[in-house]
Amino acid sequence: MRSPRGKRLVVAVLVFCAGLAVMTSSWHLAKTEERQRFVRRCVDGLRAADPAVRVAAAQALGEVGPSAEPAEPALDAALADPDAGVRAAAAEALRRIRNRIK
Repeated sequence: MRSPRGKRLVVAVLVFCAGLAVMTSSWHLAKTEERQRFVRRCVDGLRAADPAVRVAAAQALGEVGPSAEPAEPALDAALADPDAGVRAAAAEALRRIRNRIK
């Protein structure tokens, strides 16, 4: 059985990922201010302790595409992440941002 702290972490990861999914699916409806806030939140997610959160944040930035250009330095740093999944997600996000591929 998981500890209370472990359960809270799982819930936090699920809430974070759900928020990313909602925002990326309604990106075209979001105001510029909301988009900037979302990109900043994803950059924060790239610094999370849990690799699943870091992967989700990188994937969300990739889904955003060129509008996530301010996140490039954080994604560049994520290319050196100890987790291979994070590195792969960061590389794909950078490809989508820089090549304007959706």
